[in-house]
Amino acid sequence: MTCIKLAIFDLDGTLVDSLDELAAAANHVRNVFGLSKLSKPEVRELLGRGSRRLVENILPNPGPEDMARAQAEYLLYSKTHLLTKTCMYPGVKETLAALRRTVVHMAIISNKHSTLTHDLLTRLGIDSYFNAVLGPDTFPHRKPMPEPVLKLLADFHTDPAEGIVIGDSASDILSGKRAGVTTVACRYGYGSETELAHADYHISALPDLLKLPLFGKGTYQTTAKARKGVSCER
Repeated sequence: MTCIKLAIFDLDGTLVDSLDELAAAANHVRNVFGLSKLSKPEVRELLGRGSRRLVENILPNPGPEDMARAQAEYLLYSKTHLLTKTCMYPGVKETLAALRRTVVHMAIISNKHSTLTHDLLTRLGIDSYFNAVLGPDTFPHRKPMPEPVLKLLADFHTDPAEGIVIGDSASDILSGKRAGVTTVACRYGYGSETELAHADYHISALPDLLKLPLFGKGTYQTTAKARKGVSCER
């Protein structure tokens, strides 16, 4: 069995439940432009390709000036309300701690702005688990392109067979597949069953990751709290 040396995580919908906060930020921008609110299901449909793509889709045919203003409003609102409604899924800290004992490197590839990602990880107390964080503003390519995954494989001198991508959207699975690494779909996140169908593995809670035949036995014993589902932990 190949040893997994590099575990790459998505953030929103994988480690944290941030849908309420993303919807609030999107609707803040809509309000600035005098537009009606979007429902959470409508915002959920727009997720997966980063805040810029989200802003592009919540405004009708935005020009360059409108996009710049909307993006600035979105980023400022998100910074101000970073942990108002966002929290970790159950078992995240325990799972990361267990992985740290068996996986050499862990990283995040998020389509969230890197400043927000670093700040969020720090305030949640899980920043120390990650050796690298890539966002759309730190690397010219973004998911679902494979380049961010390939960069991390190169940076950490890891063969694709020794890497794994864990995420909740089609862009996560596609980026991993295109880079030749193992993919794990998080069914509890924001992606639909259809878009996650081609992942190598599927999990219903993050601690289930450590039950897969990719890691050593006994890596992690799920706690009762972690087995309850996907309600938030703070």
